Amino acid sequence: MALTNPGVFNFVKAKWRYYCELPGLTDSIMFVIIKAPTQADDLMNNFDNLASLLAQNPEADFPGYVRKFTTITGASGINLIQNNTTNAVDADHPDLTWSAAGPTNSLGGVIAVYKPVSNSIDSDCIPLFYFPYVGTTNGSDLIATVHANGLAGDT
Repeated sequence: MALTNPGVFNFVKAKWRYYCELPGLTDSIMFVIIKAPTQADDLMNNFDNLASLLAQNPEADFPGYVRKFTTITGASGINLIQNNTTNAVDADHPDLTWSAAGPTNSLGGVIAVYKPVSNSIDSDCIPLFYFPYVGTTNGSDLIATVHANGLAGDT
C-alpha cells in the first residue's frame, strides 16, 4: 500500500507541523487502519478526535492487526525536511509493516494520529493525515510505503 496524496484533517491544517515536532517523551504518532468503505473526503476531514472518526469508519480487525506507534523525533520517527527547491516542508516517515496480515478485511485507508501520552484514550487522540487505500488483506505482509515526497508536505 502506498501512502500518497494525504488528506489533512481540518482541525490540524494550520498546525500539523507542530504535532510532528513535539519532543516525543511520552507522545507518539499512531497509525490506524480503517476498513472500507470510508466516508468521502468532505466528511472524513471534519473529525477532530480518533473516537468520533472510528464511530463512523470502523477500524481494521484482521488477525495480527495492531496499531503502530512511532516516536516523533529521530531516525525511527517523523523527520521534518526543509526543501528549498520546492519551498516546502516535508514530513518523512519510515515504511510500516503488518506481518502476515490475516485474511478477510477490505481496507479503506490509513490514519496518522497524534497520541498525547502513552495511556491516552481515543477521544484524546488527534487525527492528522488520512491516506486512502483500497485493498483486501490476504495473509501476506501488508506494507505501508511512505511516498518518496514524504508523509506530508506543506508549502
